[in-house]
Amino acid sequence: MHLLRALVGLFFVCVIFTPWPAAASSEQGTYVVKPGDTLAKIAAAHGVTTQSLIRANGIKNPDLIRSGQVLVIPGSQTASPAAQSAASAAPVPAPAGGTGFVVSVSRQRCYLFQAGVLTDVWPCSTARPGYWTRLGNFTVQSKLPRAYGSRWGFWMPYWLGIYYVGGSENGIHGLPYDAKTGYKDWGNKIGTPISFGCIVLQDVAAQKLYNVAYIGMPVNIRY
Repeated sequence: MHLLRALVGLFFVCVIFTPWPAAASSEQGTYVVKPGDTLAKIAAAHGVTTQSLIRANGIKNPDLIRSGQVLVIPGSQTASPAAQSAASAAPVPAPAGGTGFVVSVSRQRCYLFQAGVLTDVWPCSTARPGYWTRLGNFTVQSKLPRAYGSRWGFWMPYWLGIYYVGGSENGIHGLPYDAKTGYKDWGNKIGTPISFGCIVLQDVAAQKLYNVAYIGMPVNIRY
């Protein structure tokens, strides 16, 4: 009887804690780690070696991977430096249409997808206390090398407008600079809420986004 109870208890524990099977991510060339996954299991499921998986993702401790972590699968189209740098970030779904932009207000992070693949993760800034950045699904509705913020007296480079607030437009842009002096502000504050409602990136990131953006490109702003 004691043996039977022990076997039943063991079966119950195994049912509760059986790891989820590894499965290919919907994003080609990446995999989202699930509870119970190990590097060996993920490598076997994708036909690669554990060591190549470790090298592709810069993993220092193979025993420490976390649920929700995005891993680059070596040998895929996304095994590029940009994708590898994005792999350590929390995953977000690709926007409809495959190429688009996702903003996480809670993380102060922005995600660029191209052809359904997460290619870049950047720190970004949304609205400071007392202002707000609207959440929802939008599209790029204007694209200018720079836009002028008359209320603040500064220029905003690599401007991508996404929605209107009264008579003005909120959007995505690089570091603002004073229209009179050329002084560039906020460079050391990107990654914290600092804007007056727009999404602000460092200039290098803003320029890359501007170059791939198109009118109608989906933009999702989420908490």
